[in-house]
Amino acid sequence: MRQRAYLAAAVSQTVLLLAGSNSSGAAEPAVRAQRFARLPDWVGVWQTEAGAAAVSGAGARAAAAGAASLPPSFKSCGPVGFPTIMNIPLADFMFELLVTPEQTLLVSTDGTVRHIYTDGRSHPKPQDLWPTPAGDSIGHWEGPTLVVDTIAREPGPVAPIRGSPVLSAAAHFTERLHRLDVDTLEDVMTIDDPQGLKQPLHSTIRYTRAHDLDRLIPIDCEHDRNIIGDHLGIAPPR
Repeated sequence: MRQRAYLAAAVSQTVLLLAGSNSSGAAEPAVRAQRFARLPDWVGVWQTEAGAAAVSGAGARAAAAGAASLPPSFKSCGPVGFPTIMNIPLADFMFELLVTPEQTLLVSTDGTVRHIYTDGRSHPKPQDLWPTPAGDSIGHWEGPTLVVDTIAREPGPVAPIRGSPVLSAAAHFTERLHRLDVDTLEDVMTIDDPQGLKQPLHSTIRYTRAHDLDRLIPIDCEHDRNIIGDHLGIAPPR
């Protein structure tokens, strides 16, 4: 009898543990669903307003006017790095945003992928951090605005144009991404670098939703084409 009582107690305890495990597991998806519901809807393919305008005559002329500032060796085929990827005024350069409670992913047509972690983690410790073309990004939400903090970007020019300020590895980027309306995103960016800049750089970049595309189309780098040259009539370097 005593053994049966022990067995019954053990079975009851196991059932309670399993029930508790199941109820706990069921609660987590519900909590995550609530977090998802609070996030903004940024689904779609986006491009800079300048990129969208580049297909028009006036936009093409404006883009051509700035062609002289591009170094002859610059090619946009392949990843161009951050922050250039956020402000390329050409129609071929677009990106998609995947917004989750844990991170926001920005996937660009040139192959650049930005991971913006929003799960409360901090930047890696200095011994685990080294400069990369995209840097290391963490963020948090202030209502519908994603505030992004990026460090550890490879030293070099802010953008691949003549006269662009040169940043050090200590450059610090702050972005505030938010949607102005259903078809317009805005990125307000500040760059601080006491080693490379006399004062912070500020820029506001706007993006428009591409209604004629239902998926991201990667740039074709076959034969190492110069995409900027294709658009602006610049002959590739020889």
